[in-house]
Amino acid sequence: MFREMEYVLAVYREKGFSKAARKMYISQPALSAMIRRAEERIGSAIFDRAKAPIELTEIGREYVRIATEVARAEEAFQQYVSDVNHCLRGTLAVGGTMLFMSFILPPLLSAFSEKHPNVDVRLHETHTSLLYQELSDGDLDLIVENSASNPDIFEEKPFLTERLILGVPAKDVPREMTDYMLTADDVIDGRHLLDSHPILPLKKLRDQEYLLLKEGNDTRTRADKLFESEKVRPKVRLLVDQQIMAYHLACAGMGAAFISDTLVEHMPDANALRFFKLNPAFSERRISFYYKKKRLLSSAARAFMDTMIEFAK
Repeated sequence: MFREMEYVLAVYREKGFSKAARKMYISQPALSAMIRRAEERIGSAIFDRAKAPIELTEIGREYVRIATEVARAEEAFQQYVSDVNHCLRGTLAVGGTMLFMSFILPPLLSAFSEKHPNVDVRLHETHTSLLYQELSDGDLDLIVENSASNPDIFEEKPFLTERLILGVPAKDVPREMTDYMLTADDVIDGRHLLDSHPILPLKKLRDQEYLLLKEGNDTRTRADKLFESEKVRPKVRLLVDQQIMAYHLACAGMGAAFISDTLVEHMPDANALRFFKLNPAFSERRISFYYKKKRLLSSAARAFMDTMIEFAK
């Protein structure tokens, strides 16, 4: 019964038999046969195969609703038993963007693995737009993100605070901007956090070309607010998917980019850029762990967050 439900949920989530079969590591004919037997057992079709992509029937929608509740109850019971026995073991799926997966978590992960060697942590890197969907679907246990979530669906546990700064190719910085300018070493030393360091008025760089992230990303949203607050219409040279791509393009002299101080701290050489402090009302943001509210969080997941926060101080 449980296996049958797993197969039905897989077809529903993957919106087709072939993708679901690959995910469940069985052949498509075997999966189709299993679904047919389930439909014969309940006396009604679960999927409308005439639609493309495949859709649930009315009976199928109720089946999926109940199967999802059963799967959550089974998972909650397994986690409860593990927690009662104080046995930190199992698999923990953690998602984030390239920046977090490549630079922030790996150095901290070794500390967690030493304390909890029986927990298999799997890091999954993807775009911000997909992270919350995968968390909602149950494919991930936790995500690390700098964009706010829906508080009705997800719980938040603060992790770090970071600031966006403007990275400008050194060759493009006007002489009269030196009072605002910061080097990578200055950023690493935290000079951009000092109240005494001046904030850059973006109007002073009216002719500067920008490398912006695509809409839907928190960095892009904050950049738009910074421009809007100063009534600046930016000259956009390129739109890119990830902050690290904008960083490398800026280093190559393609334009200015909004970059987090977190990224600057973890890059081996940022001497091709000069950095500028931005209005903290729009540039300061929180990096947090997020997880589903209606899902019992395992002791391993809680221990992971606590360890990351402890060692990041």
